[in-house]
Amino acid sequence: MKKLVLFISFLFLVSLGFGDVTEDFDGWSDSSYGDISTYDHTGVGQWETYNTICGPLNARSGNCVRFNDDSGENEYLLFSGLDGNGKDGGVGTISFWYRHWDGDASNVQFQVQYKIGAGSWIDVGSTVTVPNNTTYYEYSENANVTDDNVFVQVISIDDAERLCIDDFSITDYSGGGSVSPVVTPTAQGNTTSTSVITINAEITDGDGDLTTTTGSAPSCWYRIDGGSWNRLEDTTPVGDTFSWDIPGQSAHTLIEYYIAAQDDEDSVTTSPSGGSGTTPPGSTAPASFHSYNILKSSPTIYDVQNYRDGSDNSYYNGETVSLTGIVTGI
Repeated sequence: MKKLVLFISFLFLVSLGFGDVTEDFDGWSDSSYGDISTYDHTGVGQWETYNTICGPLNARSGNCVRFNDDSGENEYLLFSGLDGNGKDGGVGTISFWYRHWDGDASNVQFQVQYKIGAGSWIDVGSTVTVPNNTTYYEYSENANVTDDNVFVQVISIDDAERLCIDDFSITDYSGGGSVSPVVTPTAQGNTTSTSVITINAEITDGDGDLTTTTGSAPSCWYRIDGGSWNRLEDTTPVGDTFSWDIPGQSAHTLIEYYIAAQDDEDSVTTSPSGGSGTTPPGSTAPASFHSYNILKSSPTIYDVQNYRDGSDNSYYNGETVSLTGIVTGI
């Protein structure tokens, strides 16, 4: 009888760190930015944040975690497992809901990562650009990590405005899943060039089955001034770098684009995230896009005042320009 009791106790201890994680943050209250805050949710696990608030404002339900803004992108949300040494049972899918604080034009971006024990952080999927509205969107990516002691975190990449995170879940690794491609684009800023613009991105796939065949290869979807989407693909990358040539456009043109890749198991990643569809990858566009404007090298006052993007910001917002003109009405 004593041996049986000891055996049952042993099984309980071994399985203690296993199990899917579901967290709504409703039992956590933190009312001030600027410090490390911790939350040990019995039966769920240990959470840690920096420079965040946890409360009901703009929550999807109950409470949500809110990243601060204009703080040097130092905010994070970290899950450390039941025992503080990382989640056991591996990690399958990481998912949660997120939204922009107030939907203004301020840029908000985040990245999801994991690490095993004291190892280095590894990106899960691509950097997410949060749409400039107040709708909640679901983040869901397959990490498919087989190890124990897995830490998971969400880190701020751009905190020009606040970010809300709610209803977080992490599943155990269940085997047989596909590791999603990781798409890391090189930023393309505004330009005065009316020639071809080359978009570059590094695309990798953890299990080595990225699709590069014609019709399914990594693609850049672009549109001009809100028109129809056009697709470019690259079947001959240089190493992990894929490139696409967007045709030249005239001054005061807005070009929006997103990048998509799929693997042999039809797992799709888009940058920005949120797109879907296979063969071709990204046939359904995400809610937000990368973009750049074609500017005049010598704009007039009229150009600066009257050429505006979809958020009613001047194309020249944030640019250094030299203007000449006659000032009237003083």
